[in-house]
Amino acid sequence: MIIPQCSLILFYKLPMEYSMNKISIVIAGPAYREFDIYYSIKLLRTHFPESEIILSSNDHLLLTHANRLGVFDKIVTVENSGELPSLKFESVSDRGQPIVCNNINKQIKTSLHGILEASHDLVLKIRTDQIL
Repeated sequence: MIIPQCSLILFYKLPMEYSMNKISIVIAGPAYREFDIYYSIKLLRTHFPESEIILSSNDHLLLTHANRLGVFDKIVTVENSGELPSLKFESVSDRGQPIVCNNINKQIKTSLHGILEASHDLVLKIRTDQIL
């Protein structure tokens, strides 16, 4: 896969030809029981009515539910790349079991695949547990 060169555009320096409504919003990550992603989407549709909202995830339960409800403009299914050993804690538990809780590869992969599906020049990437 060829990764396009990306550049960061700060909102306060946007050229006049960009419309804040003509953006793609990529929501990447898994489902969280304690967080209502559909409330977040409702707010995004209110604040950015012309935006394209993309879900990018490897959480099959979330993807199935999202397909059934039809609230996203695009849904990107990403293969689960697994976890890496922890960077903060010992890599082996007291019982000798490996501790794997570093999901940076999952974050990179779901974010990248969602961004690559975006139709607009401006892309806002948020997590599935964030509200704007």
